[in-house]
Amino acid sequence: MRKITNNILVVLTFLSVVFIPPIMLLYIVSGLVIGFRKGFRPKSLSFQLLIFSSVFLVLSVLFFIFVAIPVAQQHEESEKLYSASYNLRIVRQALINYVKSNNDILPSSERWCDELLAYDENLSKANFKHPADPNWVIAMNRNVARKNFGKLPNEVVLLLEAKGDWNTAIDQNNITRDTDRRFINIILKDGTIQDYWLPERGIKKGMFHERYVPVIWMND
Repeated sequence: MRKITNNILVVLTFLSVVFIPPIMLLYIVSGLVIGFRKGFRPKSLSFQLLIFSSVFLVLSVLFFIFVAIPVAQQHEESEKLYSASYNLRIVRQALINYVKSNNDILPSSERWCDELLAYDENLSKANFKHPADPNWVIAMNRNVARKNFGKLPNEVVLLLEAKGDWNTAIDQNNITRDTDRRFINIILKDGTIQDYWLPERGIKKGMFHERYVPVIWMND
């Protein structure tokens, strides 16, 4: 529903940007043409058209600054977050495909990205990068590496967003907060995606603020 609302706002913004300038220009040109023909008088149609077009211009500029630009930015951020969630889901699906072919055992923490690429035709290296920040990637919960997937609880964290590079695998004790981000997205074994607020420094036991249901990291 939120995505549909954002799309409607973007369409309305696009229509306003496309149609407002030509209409405004038409009023100005019409006012000038009539004004030069009949002279500019306070009560004349040309004078009124120029006043109206001036007010219309000011309102259009204000609309563009306070409505169109914020809506476009909001839509862009929404698309990035949507893509990030999509990446988490597709990487999780590759993990599931992997364990089905490897006796239900999850990949190692050292080369897990490399090992997953062969298990989903829709998966590429781009899916491991966060669309909003190239310095952030999808990381694997180090504590579940080489574990039996079927024996893990549904609340176990499989994947999370983190600063890093290819084959990043970490746990909640060495996640650091980026200055521009207040939370990270994680995906659990059962496919649930949650967002978690981070403290200023590395997360210690009891400091990881869980906004929804408690999760398991497998290192307690």
